[in-house]
Amino acid sequence: MERVINEESYIIKTSRESSTKGFNSKQLIASLTKPMISYYFNEFLAEEYKISLDDKVGKYFGTTHLITLRDLIEHRSGVFDYLELEESFINESRLEDISKIILTKSQYDPPNKVAYSNSGYVLLSRVIEIITGAEYEKAIENFYKTKDIEVSFSKDYSNYIKGWGDGEFIMSPNDYLRFIKLPNIKTYFPKLKNGISYFSGFCPGFETLCCFNENEYFVLFRKGVEDSLFTDELLDLIEGISDGGPGET
Repeated sequence: MERVINEESYIIKTSRESSTKGFNSKQLIASLTKPMISYYFNEFLAEEYKISLDDKVGKYFGTTHLITLRDLIEHRSGVFDYLELEESFINESRLEDISKIILTKSQYDPPNKVAYSNSGYVLLSRVIEIITGAEYEKAIENFYKTKDIEVSFSKDYSNYIKGWGDGEFIMSPNDYLRFIKLPNIKTYFPKLKNGISYFSGFCPGFETLCCFNENEYFVLFRKGVEDSLFTDELLDLIEGISDGGPGET
C-alpha cells in the first residue's frame, strides 16, 4: 500500500486511489535529503568511482583530518556546526568556502559517538564536487534522473538558510515515494523500535516525513508550519503500532 499526503491540498493517496492532484506539487524536503546523499555515495560513487566510505576526509580536502566519509554519513564526525555562523554569511558563501570553515573549526579525530550533524552533509556535498568534477546539484540531479526521480534546487525557495546536501532538495511526494522504493533502500534509513524505517525533516515553513516497511509506504509533506510537533507526535504514534504498518490507524 502507498500513502502520500500533501497537506497543501489535503489529499491522501492509497493503492486504491488514482487521483494525482497535489502529489506532484514540489516543496523543500529539508533533512529527507540526507538518505538520498547516503544512497548516492553507496550506490554510485562507491561503484563508479571506486571510493571507499572509510576514506579519510583529509584525502579530498588536503588536510590531516582522520574523520572518514562513513563518519560524516553516520553522524559520527563531530564536525563544527556551520549553522552557528551568521545566516547572511552562509547565504552569501560558496559551498567550497563553507566546507573549509567547517574543517578549520573541527577537531581532527572523530569523537566516535553519534551526534546529528548538518555540517557532515555539507562536507559530503563538497566531496561529490571534488570526486565528479561537477557541481553537486547537477551530479545529484543527473543521477536520480536515471532512477526516474526528479530533484531540483533553488536558493530562493525558502527564507531560511539556503543549505546544501543537508536539506536543499526540492521534490514532490511522488518522487520521494519512488526513492524509498529503490532496491536496498532500507540500508539508508534508521528504524523505529517496531522495525519501521523512517526519516523526518523540518525547517521553518516546511515539514516532511516518510515511513515504510516491506509492504507499505507513507510520505507526508507539509507547508506553512512553524515547528515539527505534528511529525514528532505522528512518529510516536507510528512507533506504537506493533501489528500494522505506517498509516494503519
